[in-house]
Formats: sequence, C-alpha cells, structure tokens
Amino acid sequence: MAYYHLDRINRHMRDSYGHNFVCDGHNWMQISVNMDYENAWYSGGWGGDCPTLTVGQGTYDFAYDSAIVYHEFGHGINHTYTELGFDFDNLGPDYSPQGVDEAFADYWAASLIGRPVIGEYASLGTPGELGFRDLSEFASCPDDIYGEGHYDSPMLSSCLWEIREAIGQAKADQLALAVLGSVSNEPDFDEIGRALLSQASVLESSGVLTSADVTAVDTAVANHTLVGCERIVELLNGDAHLFFAQGWWGGMVVPSGVQFMLYAPPGATRLTANVEPYTAGDYTVYVNRDTPVQLSMRWGRPPDITIDDYDFMFAGSPERVSFTEWSDDIIEPDTEYYFTYTHNSDFMVLAVDAIIVATTPPDAVADAVEDPTEDPSGDAVADVPTDMETDGSEDPASDTPSGSITEDRGCGCSLIR
Repeated sequence: MAYYHLDRINRHMRDSYGHNFVCDGHNWMQISVNMDYENAWYSGGWGGDCPTLTVGQGTYDFAYDSAIVYHEFGHGINHTYTELGFDFDNLGPDYSPQGVDEAFADYWAASLIGRPVIGEYASLGTPGELGFRDLSEFASCPDDIYGEGHYDSPMLSSCLWEIREAIGQAKADQLALAVLGSVSNEPDFDEIGRALLSQASVLESSGVLTSADVTAVDTAVANHTLVGCERIVELLNGDAHLFFAQGWWGGMVVPSGVQFMLYAPPGATRLTANVEPYTAGDYTVYVNRDTPVQLSMRWGRPPDITIDDYDFMFAGSPERVSFTEWSDDIIEPDTEYYFTYTHNSDFMVLAVDAIIVATTPPDAVADAVEDPTEDPSGDAVADVPTDMETDGSEDPASDTPSGSITEDRGCGCSLIR
C-alpha cells in the first residue's frame, strides 16, 4: 500500500470548481501496487475509508503511466457527482452509463496531460498498440456502439476532446463538470448529449462561454450524433458490426446490450445475418417485426430476465440466421426486422454482417430444389480488436453479388439480384 500525492489534480479541481479529494486530512489517496496484473481500477471509499486506486505491474508498469493514474482518479471525480453504473430497459442490458463513466475518466486524464492518447506507456506491452484509446480518433453513434463501456466510450470522449480543442481546456473542463452535476444516476449518451447543449447555454448566460463556444459545442454534439443515440444498429446490405454479449453471475442467460435492425425492401426474398463468434458458448436469436424485441428484468439474486415481445427465434448456435418468403418464418418485404441475442456465457464477442437477397423462389412442384436458406455471402466479419482477430477473415463485400438496386429510403439499403 502506498499513498499518491494529488496536489496537482486537487489544485486544478479546487481552483476551477471549488472541489477536491481529501484522505486522512491530507491531499492523499491510497494506491495499491506491486502486483502482477495488466490493469488498474478505482474503488470509492466506504464507511469513512479512503478512496483507493489499484495499479498493476504487468509487462509494463501501469503506475509509471500518468494517464492511467489520472484516468482512475477521474472515476472518483465522476462518482462524486453521479453513480454511472449499470441499467436495464426494454432493449436489454444498458452499458451506456458505464461508457459515460469511461469517457469522462478518459477525458479528465487527457485534459490533465494535454494529450489525447490514454496509456501510451502501459500499452507498450501490447503488440501493435500505441495507447489503449485515442480521443482524437472520431467515433459516433450508432456506428461505434458495441455493448461494452470501454468500447462505447469514444463516442463521447472524442466529442469532449473536440470541444476542448475548440474552446480550450478551462472552459471545456468546466462544461464537463457541469454536465456531470446535472444528469441522472444512470445517464445514457442521449442524456449526456442534451446536457452538453443545455449546460453550454447555462454557462453562456453566466458569461463563462461565448456564443461562438456554444456553437462549437452544438457542432461537436451533432458530429458525434449523441442526441437521439440509442442501442439499435441498422445493418445495410454487406455491413458488418462487432458487438459484445456480456454476462454476469456466472452462466445466467443474458441478452446482448445491442439490437440490430435489417430492412427488407420491396422485392426482397431473403434476409441473412451471418454471425462469427470469437468466444465459446451457445446463443439464441430473437426477431421482431417493425418494433425492437422487448425485454424486462425483475431484480433479484439472480435477476429474472424475460423476453416479452418477439415474433420468432432461432435456437442453438446458429452461425447464420436466414429467413425467406418460403421458410417457416416468412419474410415480409418493406418491413423492418429487429433482432437481439441471448447467451449463457460470462462473456461473448461476436461479429454480425447482413445480406439482403432477391431471388426466384424455388419451384414448389420440383422434386428437388437447392436449399433456399444457404448463404451465398462467404465468411464476412467485422473489424475486431487486434487481440481478438482470427486468421482468414475476409472483406464483408468480397463475396457480395454485383448489380445492387438502391431503394430510395434515405438509408442506402440495397437489393441484391
């Protein structure tokens, strides 16, 4: 156990916002070090105990990386204002509050060191990595929703960094803290986006921000599509998307925190969602027409999760989910199909890509017909983190038939002949 002197951080917080952390009457925080562990975390103080940072010493010592220490301290700042934990709604588990927590923790660290890369030193033990996250890399909703807090966080952290670059550190830091002080205990990205807009107006009224600053905030929030952000990813023909299906309490059947939507345009005869699992475990796909699959949870130990509204399901370990106008689950053209996954593993990583096909239905009177649900697409997968990549992954469009017809629907949906 060690103590870490926090004068620099506390001086910045106290001078700007009248807020600082004190442990045992001093500007100190307990630090647990000297363990073979490739990570770090923050633990809030309970029962009068001092807040604690735990910093591992793996291939490269995380305690030597100032951004890592500041990031974990940033969690302490966040949780002083709001809980930022886990939520559940009718779409399933909501890891958005966790993503908001990680985004603000990254922002505090990057703002204090004046650089957007988090973990430049600690990541040297990871081949091909220069920092764990880079706030200067653009991310937006819904393209960068994955259903896991660290991977979802860049949608907000890159927005906060864009604001800092536009209006300066002092104003951006004060805006970020004002947002944390104005939101609910479990905010999602939409709530944070709206809070950025409203708190920018409040700070303009008090003379902290100028009208040009407010315009910059409005632009950044719009660029990253925070307002209206929801955990539904529309898949166009040939799109591929990585997502996480997290679990907890060991083996309980848990739905993904992300739902997908496929639009069947007029003339479509088959929809196919190819799934490439990167971890072991069975999963089930639930599909609903026109509206998202509806879920609910009764809190308990363990909680009771139910699927309340869906049209049909695919059980087992389906690597392809395909339904057609001649299958048991008949496709209806000009219809939106929403689907989600449940699984019985502690953690799963999957990639899904979409195929929308128009073909001639098989002759019902023929003695033998080719299986109409066979997928012509190949094994297309989404981009995955370096440590999850598998050999032989292909371009999602590499096996897509040519001759697409784009439906005029404002979404670029295409019909493949």
